[in-house]
Amino acid sequence: MSFKSRLVACSIYLLFLLVPLTSAVPASTNSLALNPSDAASIQAREETALSTHRPPSDFTFTVDGGSNPFYYKHCFAGIVRALNKFAQSSFDAPHPTTYEWRTGALRIIIRGPLAGGGFQARYGIWGLQVAANHMVETGSFRSFRFTLRWQREVVGTLWFVPIPTGGDVGNGGALRLGTDEAPGAVALEEVDSGGANADHVEFTITPRGGPAPPLNDVLITVIGGLVQVARQDMQGLVASSYLRFTNPPYRALLRLGALGPETRRPPAWFTYDVVRQLLGWVAVDVLNSEVTAVYIEMTQNGNEVGNGGVTLLE
Repeated sequence: MSFKSRLVACSIYLLFLLVPLTSAVPASTNSLALNPSDAASIQAREETALSTHRPPSDFTFTVDGGSNPFYYKHCFAGIVRALNKFAQSSFDAPHPTTYEWRTGALRIIIRGPLAGGGFQARYGIWGLQVAANHMVETGSFRSFRFTLRWQREVVGTLWFVPIPTGGDVGNGGALRLGTDEAPGAVALEEVDSGGANADHVEFTITPRGGPAPPLNDVLITVIGGLVQVARQDMQGLVASSYLRFTNPPYRALLRLGALGPETRRPPAWFTYDVVRQLLGWVAVDVLNSEVTAVYIEMTQNGNEVGNGGVTLLE
């Protein structure tokens, strides 16, 4: 399965196309030899390793609730959408009292403390990250409420709320909230990616051979990558021409690199905003296809300008 995203000079959209789905739930070399033919693979002489940024010890959370399960793919899609939104603002930017996202049969709600009237972006970003980790580590995707604290003070609350897909709650009708099957079709949703890139870079994501990492491991690594990228200036150039995302102990390795005559210096199009949008497309691709070993090609005016991929971290 292939997805393309054209980054244009005006406001663009990252399309989350999730069709009705059936239910489911380190060492490296010096080169990005991820092209099946290896013909255009990047020789990584210098590589910036972006292991997942972990919240500081002053950021803590407690969990309660969890009576209703929900479809795990809706959870991952919603978290990626929310992180893409937060990444477009400053890491410490203030946000309205309440944010809400709906993906399929799941609502994700983040609310600041009532007395404070809002919350900083970093609290929402860290909250989404710890929630994803908690649900994967416990193997439980349920209607949890996460109370978020900074230096013991409540700074926000994060809810995962399943949406009834059958029956009438008020009339006591049956609800299909279980994870044994996908709860109905997922509507087309667009996410404003807010990028501005006059260089018209396109992404193509295709399956590749070789050992495949578990689906959850890829998605948790993408989420960790978005958290790391969210700390950067979106219009700033990536620190080097090569990026390497890992999230130990999860067994997925995601690499991206720019081609060019000067491989130590990133080209003008290789911004953190491009990386942010590409991470979102990787999440969309693996959620839809469930193919987790993929090759990524970046092209400009029909010419390959970068590549990368997702492989098993051994």
